[in-house]
Amino acid sequence: MSILSSPTPARVNGVALHGGGERVDPDDLRQRACTELLRQAAQQAGLLAHDDPASVDGVTTERPFHRLHPDLPRLQFAMYDSNPLSMYEAHPEKFGNAISLGDKPLDHWLGAFREALDLIQLTLPTWFE
Repeated sequence: MSILSSPTPARVNGVALHGGGERVDPDDLRQRACTELLRQAAQQAGLLAHDDPASVDGVTTERPFHRLHPDLPRLQFAMYDSNPLSMYEAHPEKFGNAISLGDKPLDHWLGAFREALDLIQLTLPTWFE
């Protein structure tokens, strides 16, 4: 197995896949490139916020966030409560609480939120500014 090391990081569409001088296995570099291409495609499709940061160490989020409205990129539906007791309880194995969707699929909830936001935009247009 060879290890790649370069003072200049490998890039995908201008996004660095590792830190300069970091030693990266070719298989790991290939995986990072694929992940970055998927991240960029999801951003283009509006499935991921444009300010979602790229990973330079190969670590990606396991908790999906879903954009609710194209005019409100920071308003997202999270599948996990990321701060359940973080102010009061620091525990290395506490990753947040999963959100229960009841017996409805995710698309049902996203559709309902989007319909509500469309009504808000129609009746309170300054809220979107």
